[in-house]
This record gives sequence, C-alpha cells and structure tokens, in this order.
Amino acid sequence: AERELAAARGDKEAHQRALDKVGSLTQVTLDQTAEIFRLNELVIQMDSEMVVLEQKLRRKEMEENIEMQSFLGADGGGNVAVQKDRDNPLNPQGVWVPMM
Repeated sequence: AERELAAARGDKEAHQRALDKVGSLTQVTLDQTAEIFRLNELVIQMDSEMVVLEQKLRRKEMEENIEMQSFLGADGGGNVAVQKDRDNPLNPQGVWVPMM
C-alpha cells in the first residue's frame, strides 16, 4: 500500500511538473504573440506614413512637371535645348531650330 501511495505521489508530482511546463510555455507563447501584434501595429503605422510620403512626392513631382512645362512653354512653344549639333543650332533666345 505504501508503494502504491509513493507511486501515486510521484505520479502527482510528475503531473504537476508537466502542468507547470505547459503553463510556462503558454505564457511564453502569449508574450510572443503580444509582441508580434505590437510590432504589426508599428508596421501598419509605418506603411500608412509611407503611403502619405509617396502621395506628397508624386504631388511634388507633378508640380515640378507643370512648372517645367510652363518654363518650356514660355519661349513661345519652342524647345529649350543645349547646342550639341552644329547642324541644329539654337537661336539667340536659346530655342532649338531644326535645319531644313
């Protein structure tokens, strides 16, 4: 009877150790899951900020393109160019003049 009682106590202690290990693993898993969610929120926030920055950049590029078109159109619709070819010189206003 004492052996059975000792064996039962041993089984109970082993069972309790197993439960403690499961509890510890569960806590670690919950902590890691919470960290994953926290980091995911940061990623979502950074992604939103990136979208806003990309929109601002596109808007700025569009404004610069409009300004450049206005600048290029200010010479009467001609093309502003750098003289690279003696056959196609620039006129005194800096407008490329094709030779015909």
